[in-house]
Amino acid sequence: MLEPVRMQKIVLLATRSSENGLISALHRLGMVQVDHLELGGLEKGRPLEVYDEISRELVRVRSLISALSSIAPHGSSSAVSAREPEYSRTLAESRSISIDDSLRQLVKSKSDLAAGIKDLEKRLSDLNRLASFPSMDFSRLETKGFTFQLGAVSKEMLPKLKKDLSQYLKGSGEIEHAPLGKEKAAVLIFHPRRENIDFMLSRYGFERITLPQNFTTFESGKANLESELSRARSSLANTDSELLRMRESFLDRLLIVEKELSMLSDRASIAARFAQGRKVTALGGWLKKTDVPKLEKMLRADFANETQLLEYSDEEGAPIVLDNPSNAGQFQFLVEFYSLPAYSELDPTLILMFTVPIIYGMILGDVGYGLISIFLSLLILRKFKGGMLGNVAKIWLTSSIAAMFFGVVFDEWFGLTHFQLIELLGAWGLNLGIAAPLYEGLSRSHNLSLVIGLTVLAGVAQLGLGFLLGAVNAYHHDKKHFVAKIAWFVALMSGTLAVCSLMFNLVPAQIGNYALYGLVAMVPVIFYTEGLPGLFEIPGLAANAMSYARIAAAGAAGVIIAEIINEMFEPTPERGIFVLIIFILLHVFNAALAMFESIVQGGRLNLVEFYSKFFQGGGKAFEPFAMEGLKDK
Repeated sequence: MLEPVRMQKIVLLATRSSENGLISALHRLGMVQVDHLELGGLEKGRPLEVYDEISRELVRVRSLISALSSIAPHGSSSAVSAREPEYSRTLAESRSISIDDSLRQLVKSKSDLAAGIKDLEKRLSDLNRLASFPSMDFSRLETKGFTFQLGAVSKEMLPKLKKDLSQYLKGSGEIEHAPLGKEKAAVLIFHPRRENIDFMLSRYGFERITLPQNFTTFESGKANLESELSRARSSLANTDSELLRMRESFLDRLLIVEKELSMLSDRASIAARFAQGRKVTALGGWLKKTDVPKLEKMLRADFANETQLLEYSDEEGAPIVLDNPSNAGQFQFLVEFYSLPAYSELDPTLILMFTVPIIYGMILGDVGYGLISIFLSLLILRKFKGGMLGNVAKIWLTSSIAAMFFGVVFDEWFGLTHFQLIELLGAWGLNLGIAAPLYEGLSRSHNLSLVIGLTVLAGVAQLGLGFLLGAVNAYHHDKKHFVAKIAWFVALMSGTLAVCSLMFNLVPAQIGNYALYGLVAMVPVIFYTEGLPGLFEIPGLAANAMSYARIAAAGAAGVIIAEIINEMFEPTPERGIFVLIIFILLHVFNAALAMFESIVQGGRLNLVEFYSKFFQGGGKAFEPFAMEGLKDK
């Protein structure tokens, strides 16, 4: 739990004749990460011969699934279960689903019909503008000497248009109009062909209405369009029914085939990581040390005379697997999100499980604000069970409990003491029968200097833990770095004792003097192990420790704001329910600010100050060659 899972590097030699069976067995086993391998005398591996065929069929099947999945189903497709694939059977099953052309034609037909319906609906909408001339036979308006213009114009412009047209045509034409909505009017102008009135119509914003070919009256035209639209919609419904039938008949089969083809594609392509000869193939990779016996058992049972397993003690490049209790999963997510530890480093998951909530709780430090924090985190958890937001909410929930604990320590309940809150509840009729304070808390607003000192000491403890963890990380592979971490730890503790003794008289002066000697003695050790830059970093130890004073400062700021709210908007019954609502809203707002500050400052102290003392990171996750549907089994 405190370090990554121990891994074993292996090379597996096998005969070429057993290559396909070995790949399938390793895929089912799902325990080995296969890396690219180079061995003297062997060539770089190539995918299995069937890979190209599998890939082509997989692309085709996925395109069919994409097309069928876009069709709205009456019910969801049943979940498909993984099964052991086989090249010839799976390819035969895939080829038997030959619906490409018919599906393509149906999809094109649906698209064309939908576009046609949209055009018909637009034409019908335009035609409805002629409803003001229901019985007019437009086919009779075109003669050898006369023509007509049909369109819409704003009601504001209509009088001017009629006046100018009448003057221009000098009684040789007719103008009819009818309402067309609230702001426009439909206008029909019958005039001699020799008169060009386009210039005049454009002056008044005339919007021409185009009539269909062979158009007669509004009633007949509308009936024709509605009939055509009804036929198109019926054809579209039939096409949708046929697509839905095709989906119900083939989608589940395609999903199963796609899953099997994906497995076969993984198997065929993994051979490119092997080293291959004419009669021998070799693969290299990693697995958990605890899984080595399972691999050996499988090889003895299925490939007794065809394989040889070689184990190596080299740990360079080992992939990372973290193994922590399930209730620490959200903090393991935090570690993985930032960076996986190197193989030689400790796993900081369980450490963060304590440091993150404690720092958050020390900053927020109010029982009431902790309850708001719990409510918000549960609200997020209800919507996001897993994923990034789900894990963040779980961390937040754990930290909120710590905030309530420190709220009890500081005796802060929405900025009130517990007894002040009891008195306030009593004023509203909720008498708890408590006549005196139950305890006296460590008030941050009245004991700020003490709280600052305690938070700095807490920072010293966390930094000291960081140096010790760094020493543990360095012990097996870098003794000089190990000595440096111990020297930094001694320097930090010695400096802290010296300050506590010589400046604040918290410990005897003799201890302070010895501590000062210890600090001075660590200077040459740090210079030897870290060089000249290390000397310049020694004053930074004090800055690192003092940065933890921000815990007290940020917390005190929230307390002061809460006390101002309580003083200005004390929610007594005499002041009414309105003041109570303002009181609650202001505290919720202050809680949000305090929670944001707790997250920001806590993240900085944990990841910048603490993490940097021992954590290098850069590990790569373990990615075993395993069947997708069976990975968790």
